[in-house]
Amino acid sequence: MDLQDKVLDLNAAKNGQLNEGLLLHYGALIKHALERLFAPGIFGNTLRVRGERSQIEAFMNALGSEKKYMQIHAIIHEKWFKRSYDFFFKARFR
Repeated sequence: MDLQDKVLDLNAAKNGQLNEGLLLHYGALIKHALERLFAPGIFGNTLRVRGERSQIEAFMNALGSEKKYMQIHAIIHEKWFKRSYDFFFKARFR
């Protein structure tokens, strides 16, 4: 995927361009954006978002909320994994 392909057009549904292929492409772009939130500069070029100002602001807010959600659940998952590992290790080697 090169820089030209990394454009997320939030007006695609209004313009009648929305189809399964475009939705798959947008899913890949959003995945790329989330990866860049956790490791900026590693995953290549920037993502361009087109649309009305309110659409872009709503998208950026949703992306920020998703980042917070992922951070919280990563911490919970890490703690759960450590507790489970400690329990298993202690129970097995007593």
